[in-house]
Amino acid sequence: MDYKLCFVAGGGAEAREQTSRIVRDNNLLCIEIDTIDQVIDACKTIIPEMIVLDDEHSCVEINQWVGKLRSLPRGNGPTVLLREPQNHIKDCKENAGRSVDRLHVLHNTHFHEELRFFLQDI
Repeated sequence: MDYKLCFVAGGGAEAREQTSRIVRDNNLLCIEIDTIDQVIDACKTIIPEMIVLDDEHSCVEINQWVGKLRSLPRGNGPTVLLREPQNHIKDCKENAGRSVDRLHVLHNTHFHEELRFFLQDI
């Protein structure tokens, strides 16, 4: 079986484990990473097919992070799934549930359900 690599980052250890279990249940190899900055460091060595950010970050933080990721060699490759910020500004709210440039914002209240649904098509 050909496995795809996925980084799961952010959130607490328990939240990451729950998200990682969902990822592994869909036949992806999963590496858990503590912070989104550590994801950038890891991507300098290996680029995964998918990155799941199981933590809430501001739109500004996410935009800066995506810029760093996409500027890496092969950094345009990974699909990124992220949790919708709770205290987001109007522009972020309008983008919840939308996909742009392989960046998918999943609704916070149904994050794991939407993640399962998204992974069915991988």
